[in-house]
Amino acid sequence: MKSAGIAPADPSLPVRAMAGTKPRGLAGCLEGRLLLVTRPREQSAALVSAIEAAGGKAQMLPSLAIGPVPDSAPLDAALADLPGYDLVVFVSVNAVREAVVRCAVLGLPGLGGISLAAAPGPATAAALGEAGAGAVVTPANRFDSAGLIAELSARACRPRRALILRGMDDDSPGSAGAGREELGRWLGENGASVDMLACYRRVWARLDDAQLATLIEGPVPDAAIVTSSEGARALAAMLGGPGRAWLAEVPMFVPHERIARTMAALGFAAVHVTAGGDAGVMRGLVRFFAGGADE
Repeated sequence: MKSAGIAPADPSLPVRAMAGTKPRGLAGCLEGRLLLVTRPREQSAALVSAIEAAGGKAQMLPSLAIGPVPDSAPLDAALADLPGYDLVVFVSVNAVREAVVRCAVLGLPGLGGISLAAAPGPATAAALGEAGAGAVVTPANRFDSAGLIAELSARACRPRRALILRGMDDDSPGSAGAGREELGRWLGENGASVDMLACYRRVWARLDDAQLATLIEGPVPDAAIVTSSEGARALAAMLGGPGRAWLAEVPMFVPHERIARTMAALGFAAVHVTAGGDAGVMRGLVRFFAGGADE
């Protein structure tokens, strides 16, 4: 297979961004294709809808579930002090959702009092808007921490106090992710006092022997979608040797080079990097199945 290794993103095929509506111009592009979706179920509705609108079928296999942090005291204190921060960074839609839920539990007014919010991508920015946040900074092109740093730098944003709300992994409670650490260092080097707190927990999914046997006895998907490095590691652990063999020849689509490197290190051979967001993933899938990636 010519797709073995890591194939770079190709933004050449225009696909409009998805925000809860069916994307135009994709009808039939994935006709008859079975796509394995491994992201948390709570985050998958728009992507599944887009796959189905393009004629494909989405098979859900979440490798992660999202839950509350075991000790919410530090988060609660930060949420009570949101107006005291010059910048609050939400690293994902999950961070926004969990912050909103926790504010409601605590009887706090929510995210409307934030002076300036920041998000690494359009989906998180949209969630912040829906949650009532006013001014939101998000990158124009590269949807990750590096893109957010570039955008903040271009705006000459130099907060005195900054809060980064991120996730944590069950197997590594103090984990922040390389991008989050980079963002925290950049803010600190530019004069900010930075608090980096977990506001949600990523729980690795498990399959028992019978569930795994049922899975690998079923049809082999035409492609799989993995949207985070944590999800990639959880997927590999969940599948084990038999499950990885089942996916050995399946093209894997990821929206960032960092995830691709993780996938390659885990032994997944056919990894394709798409542009960011659901629209970028869809663009990569459509281009691949149109014949552009294997020719």
